[in-house]
Amino acid sequence: MKPTDWTHVFKNYPGMWVVFKEDQKTVVSASKSAKKAVDEAKKLGVKIPFLFKVPVESLPYVGGFSSIE
Repeated sequence: MKPTDWTHVFKNYPGMWVVFKEDQKTVVSASKSAKKAVDEAKKLGVKIPFLFKVPVESLPYVGGFSSIE
């Protein structure tokens, strides 16, 4: 499975809920409200919405570790 490039989503929809088409690339709807985003997507024919909350800022992630003794 290839990773999906969502850079356009982080750039264009910070702090919003977005619903993707089945390709998980194309944004169908976006809103500050998850319910509004899903409702709009359903009106446009999306049967099972793929919903994602876009963070306001993109921070690097460094995996953590656990020290078990």
